[in-house]
Amino acid sequence: MKRGSFNSEHKVFIRENWNKPLIKFLSKKINDRLIYIGLPSSQAEDLTHWIEFIKEVIAFQCREYGKPSDSSQSRAGIEALEEFLSRLERERKLDNFIVYDGYLEEVVLKGFDNSPNNIKFEQNSVITLYNLDFCNDIASPIEYIDRNGDKHKVYKFDAIRSLLRIQQGLSHVSDKFLFLLTIHCSYKGAELQDFLNNPPDKQIAEYLATYRHLTGHERNARIIRLFICYQIARYFPDHNFSHKILPIIKYKGLNGTPLLHFVILGTKTQPSAQGAPVYQPLNEVLDQKFISIEAEEFVNLDSVLMEKDIVELDPIRLFTQSKTYKKLWA
Repeated sequence: MKRGSFNSEHKVFIRENWNKPLIKFLSKKINDRLIYIGLPSSQAEDLTHWIEFIKEVIAFQCREYGKPSDSSQSRAGIEALEEFLSRLERERKLDNFIVYDGYLEEVVLKGFDNSPNNIKFEQNSVITLYNLDFCNDIASPIEYIDRNGDKHKVYKFDAIRSLLRIQQGLSHVSDKFLFLLTIHCSYKGAELQDFLNNPPDKQIAEYLATYRHLTGHERNARIIRLFICYQIARYFPDHNFSHKILPIIKYKGLNGTPLLHFVILGTKTQPSAQGAPVYQPLNEVLDQKFISIEAEEFVNLDSVLMEKDIVELDPIRLFTQSKTYKKLWA
């Protein structure tokens, strides 16, 4: 299946009513339009919604979604995305763009894409908007063949860590960015299995013990939330980025597929002996209910656990009332 539109009614609502206000807020805060890196469909619906706040696009587009890259696969989706972005550039809605042929984790870690010209992956600009809409298992690996013919297996968080490492080393005009992540509410793969079998600390083990009493999507969603939040809390400070994770949205994608949407506001900070300052304890996020959507409104999702209601459901107020905002953004 080619990577086409993954729009659903809920996705469009989140894009317009949760993400766009934050994108507008960040653009106004840094007094500039944003540099976007992401995985748009060939129709690039997210960019259409946000284009007034974006000046540059770095996009990744695989040929047949879910299948290993192969030169025999059609480039139709990639060419459609290139034509769409080229039109935006001609209309002076974009300053410039590049489309890489392949999966994000494949191209970033291999160092070049699968196009006939093997375009080299380069990140020379500080990214201010990440939109990583994976839509499949966060722990599912991608295999690729390098220039020497050797096979490699890589995970999505390998690529995320690499992007953060590059971002850390760049000179920049802005030290603030927005990180959006959408994934399937299920899990498999060695990376996550190791996390389950060998919890990294006592706190994680206690949460996992609680979740194991649940079943189906109730369990899966919480394990995925725990895994993602732990990775963010670990790898952002490792690269001198302080982070604020907003409440996680659990919603229905196409054909009722359960998806999780994460929003992280990142800030580059000066390193100290204690590392980057973090003003949000992990349990703050994990002890909250999920947010969902009913009748075109954000609501607290009923919980089988004693999780806390999220009183404020406006994304801007949620962030500006936080300690992270008051310490690093105000």
